[in-house]
Amino acid sequence: MIVKECKMQDISDLKPSTTGHFLLTSLVGLDKNKTKDEISCLSVITRLADKARIEYLMAREAAVEEEKEMKLTYNELMKRDDGQYFFVCTIINHLENCFNALSRIYKLHKLLTTKN
Repeated sequence: MIVKECKMQDISDLKPSTTGHFLLTSLVGLDKNKTKDEISCLSVITRLADKARIEYLMAREAAVEEEKEMKLTYNELMKRDDGQYFFVCTIINHLENCFNALSRIYKLHKLLTTKN
């Protein structure tokens, strides 16, 4: 896998974080009609949503760096005298973490919705 052009959406402007929102609603008491299990599941889901977002952004950043790296000429690489950097493993690792977090969110959501 060689990145020629990064077409991943920039989602860095998604704010506030879901964790912050969850903490705020908990402090205000908007979750009083939920069971302890539901609150626990929602807590994990919100943490995982933030994790998925962060991992995606890290994968995107690595893909952008890989795109820049692939555009360097031979002379630019020789002048840098540090070889060529490859971000492919970094991209894959972060995307796997993102997908795993999303998968866990889906499973927890399914568990919450089947209980009701």
